[in-house]
Amino acid sequence: MLPYLKGDVVVIPDRKLASTLINKGSYGKPSPGGSSELSLLEAAYLLESDRLDVKRSRKGRKASHHDLLSRGISSQSRFMENYLVFRDIRNRGINIQGGGDRTFMSYPRGQGPRKGRADSWIMVFREHDPVTVHGLLQESIKRTGMRMDLISAVVDGDWDLTYYQVKEALSNREMSVEHDTLTIKEEDHREIPGGGMLAWEGELVSFARKEGMGSDIHDTLALSSQEANWLTGAGQVDDRSLKDAVYSDLVDMGYLVKTGFKYGSHFRVYSSGSIDEHSDLLVHCVDHAQKFTWEELSRAIRLSHSVKKRMLFAILEKGEGVRYLEIEWTRP
Repeated sequence: MLPYLKGDVVVIPDRKLASTLINKGSYGKPSPGGSSELSLLEAAYLLESDRLDVKRSRKGRKASHHDLLSRGISSQSRFMENYLVFRDIRNRGINIQGGGDRTFMSYPRGQGPRKGRADSWIMVFREHDPVTVHGLLQESIKRTGMRMDLISAVVDGDWDLTYYQVKEALSNREMSVEHDTLTIKEEDHREIPGGGMLAWEGELVSFARKEGMGSDIHDTLALSSQEANWLTGAGQVDDRSLKDAVYSDLVDMGYLVKTGFKYGSHFRVYSSGSIDEHSDLLVHCVDHAQKFTWEELSRAIRLSHSVKKRMLFAILEKGEGVRYLEIEWTRP
């Protein structure tokens, strides 16, 4: 007897076929009597792959691929997005399970639920879906604790897929460095209206240049707002701005930090600590509850990838200080 649609599942009454699908591809769930049930995602994929025929009902005519997609769309608002991800990952030879709530688990190649453990948690989005960096960070921390990578699968307006790996970055605070103390004299500097500082002699100039801060304008050193605030201590108080907090945190970890304006970000960061080397990070500061669409995030990620830099988003978590989320293009 051929498999048939029953509500939102496809029943596999043939014991041999049910066993083969479960044991060789991890498709479906066993039912009493040796039969099994496939989700509409699984059934549509197997039908498209010419590995399964399905009837519209127990005694009905054969169902088409369109019939299964239509049934799926009627039962789940995001069925189409889920199906595209399921289909793409399966076509890559990777076992993927789930999909009911726009999330999947995928397994290392050659493994599945009956042999091995999932190594990735995949969340499915449309390009216009709003997300927060805080929410993605919390999800990433949760999945890392389960020893899984967090992957965002984004479906665009052409129904194409782009994958991003999402993970916490710069969480190792053991790399914090000690800076020399600095005595600043009023006659050695002058604040610039609108932010920043001019310094022309004394310990302030020597210290700033040693730390890689400022830009030389003839015999005067011009400092950015964040550099000036860090040097004077204004960026190290509880009511500091988000940019000041992020700048201070990065400098205190030993990074050299410069403006990222030319890249559309707040900071470009040199892990080497030297401006003579290539900057390898872009850091953009975002409010805790600020929402972005994947269209907006994609611009920053694409640009950072094109200039061979990692894209980090920084937020200030109450009681936890600055936290960083890295989002990068990936291929499953």
